[in-house]
Amino acid sequence: MSKCFGGQFEKSKSQNVLGKIQTFVQAKNFSAALEILDKAFKVGLIGAELTAQLKKSLELGHVTRALFNINEIKFAITSFGSFDPCSDNLFFRPGVIDFAKLGAAFETIKQLVLATIDNYTKVAGPSKEEELKCFTCDFFKV
Repeated sequence: MSKCFGGQFEKSKSQNVLGKIQTFVQAKNFSAALEILDKAFKVGLIGAELTAQLKKSLELGHVTRALFNINEIKFAITSFGSFDPCSDNLFFRPGVIDFAKLGAAFETIKQLVLATIDNYTKVAGPSKEEELKCFTCDFFKV
């Protein structure tokens, strides 16, 4: 199992996106499962190609297929960044994470942080260059 992203995924199993989707599938609440999947997709946490089959299974109300798809996605995430010589699945998998969408989400967060900093500097007035450097280092924990 991968010690980077995959290890974190296994540790937080009860609170992760796929765990919640799996709970809703087992309860046959497919609309709630689709809602969570769509939110995760919009942010970029899960790639579109990887979730296409899961989405189709949820739309058709197939519990067994949906659970199979969830387990396939979990396997892809837990093996993310690692090499498994016993399985060729890794080489044929579509993208686990949609980095373009995830990057756009981080860009939005960055813009909000920069706007907040800009608002605070307007309120506080001009400051010395040394103070700004110190603030930047403290804020971003370099």
